[in-house]
Amino acid sequence: AFVPTLDGAGASLSITAVLHQGPDSVIGLVLGPPAVPEGYAVFVEQAVPRFISPEARAVKAFAQVKLAIYASAHPSPATLIEATTRALPLTGQLASATIPVGRARYTLVASPRGPLVDTATRVAPWLRAVAGVLLAVAIAVTIEVVIRRERYATRVASERTAELEASRGALVRSERLSAVGEMAAVVGHELRNPLSAALNAVYLAGRSAGDSGDRLAQHLATAEREIGRATNLSEDLTSYMRERRPVFTHLLLDQIVGEVLASAPPPSGVVVSGPAPGIEIDADRDQLTQVLVNLVTNAYQAMPDGGSVAVSGENVNGHTEILVQDTGAGLLSEVEGRFFEPFVTTKAMGTGLGLAIVKRIVENHHGTVAIENAPDGGARVTVHLPRRQVPQPS
Repeated sequence: AFVPTLDGAGASLSITAVLHQGPDSVIGLVLGPPAVPEGYAVFVEQAVPRFISPEARAVKAFAQVKLAIYASAHPSPATLIEATTRALPLTGQLASATIPVGRARYTLVASPRGPLVDTATRVAPWLRAVAGVLLAVAIAVTIEVVIRRERYATRVASERTAELEASRGALVRSERLSAVGEMAAVVGHELRNPLSAALNAVYLAGRSAGDSGDRLAQHLATAEREIGRATNLSEDLTSYMRERRPVFTHLLLDQIVGEVLASAPPPSGVVVSGPAPGIEIDADRDQLTQVLVNLVTNAYQAMPDGGSVAVSGENVNGHTEILVQDTGAGLLSEVEGRFFEPFVTTKAMGTGLGLAIVKRIVENHHGTVAIENAPDGGARVTVHLPRRQVPQPS
């Protein structure tokens, strides 16, 4: 009986037809979109007695009039909600009023229990009072519906949040598997060319053994460069695929930067400045070194004509902030917001995995990483890591 009203529920309060169940009448109050999320409706079922009790009829107003309330614009036995008499429909001298309740309309019908000689003036205020009571009840019901709708929306939001958290791990694994498929295509294409070039260079080196040393050195340098490219591609793929739980140790940032510069020395024309001594941090030594190697190497590549790289750090409010800033051309707007996604790169020879690896390592350290254009030119990467870490159980 309530389905038609549920199907047509909207932002205004709707009231269903009356369903009679024994001595009681049941009505439904419905509120739909956009007051509640699309595809949902708030439904409240309200049971009301069909006939007002004798105690209520003892009230002076009910003692002088017979009253019937209908949940429709026209009196009908099917929409009767309450009445002070079983002799329905009311007959004789009748007074009625229609009251809007949301999108529905209630009808109040009254007739005197006795002659109305000189009593119309006295009865009219009581009729208005009864109508006021009915309107108050309707307002109270509306408020209750709104409160229930808010509780329902809050509960749905909490359930959705819990579902998203539960599926987060599965989504991450799924994205990584998808990335593997893409990377397989990239590796298959990118390794073919440098390895072919390396083989040709080695062949020419052998043919040139009897020639001048300069030509042989040139061929060998080409072989070394191209094989190095292949090695870097393989290392990036391995680093991205291998997710190792960090082993936290107490470190000094300036010592880690020294190790980074020893393994990735700056090219000619690039000057690097390191952090001040004494900046402490708990981190996995190998993984933090990899983060800084990737960031410093990116800075080198952003300055083919030379420049400077500043690596600095600071302990603030229980966190260690590490900055890596270069004086290159800065970030390109076409990849803004996507720098840490796998395979997103602006380099002609890059794989787009360096910053993706940085982001994953930093997040495994319970930290954050951001990249932006520096105010005085170049790019700036900011890494926030907890200064103290709780070792994870093996």
